[in-house]
Amino acid sequence: MHTLVKYALYDNRWLWFHVLAGGVLAKIIQAFGAMPQLTLIIIGALAFAYEIYQWITKDTVAPKERAILDGFADIAGAWLMALVVVV
Repeated sequence: MHTLVKYALYDNRWLWFHVLAGGVLAKIIQAFGAMPQLTLIIIGALAFAYEIYQWITKDTVAPKERAILDGFADIAGAWLMALVVVV
C-alpha cells in the first residue's frame, strides 16, 4: 500500500494534468450532447490510449512497477474528475 501511494500520488508529477484534462474533456464532450455514461466511457478510453502512447514512446529508467502505478493513477484521476463533472 505504501508503494501504491508513493508512486501513484506523491511522486506522480503529472497527475494534476490528467485530472484537469479529464474534467475539461468531460465538459467538452457533454457540450456536444453526449450522455453521462458515454462521456465516462470516452474519457476512460482516451486516458487509457494516452497512457499506452506514453508507455510506447517514453524512454524511462523507472521500474515497471512505478510506471504501471503512475499510469493507473493518471487514468483513475482523469476518470474520477470526469465522474465529478458529469454528476
